[in-house]
Amino acid sequence: MRRRSAWILFAACLSGCGYALNGTTQKVRIDTVPTGAQVQVDGKPYTTPVELELKRGTHHTVTAKTTYGAPLASHIRSETQWRYQVVDFFITPILGNIFDGASGGDSELVPSQLVIPLDKPQSAP
Repeated sequence: MRRRSAWILFAACLSGCGYALNGTTQKVRIDTVPTGAQVQVDGKPYTTPVELELKRGTHHTVTAKTTYGAPLASHIRSETQWRYQVVDFFITPILGNIFDGASGGDSELVPSQLVIPLDKPQSAP
C-alpha cells in the first residue's frame, strides 16, 4: 500500500497542475443562427448545435457557409493561462511546466462558446 501511494505521489509531481486540474481537452459549444447548419471544425463536418471535446494546446478553425453560400471562418484560440505556470513553478518546478506546456494543460480555448450568424444583417429602413 505504501509503495502504491509513493508511485501515485511521484506521478502527480511529474504532471503539471493545469493537466491535473483540467486535462488536455475542453468542451466547446458551437452554434449558428439559424441552428441546424453544417459547420466544419478542423475539417470534420458537424451539424449545429454541437458540443465538442477539443484539444487545449492547439488552435481550431470553424468554417460555415452563410445562407447565401459565402464561406465564413471563425477561430478558437488556445491561450496560455499563466496562473498554471506560476503554480507549477512553485509546486513542481521545471517538470510541471514542461509537462503542462507539452500536453496543453496550461491552456484554455477561447471562446468556449461560439455562435456564428449566417443570415445577412438586415439594413435599417
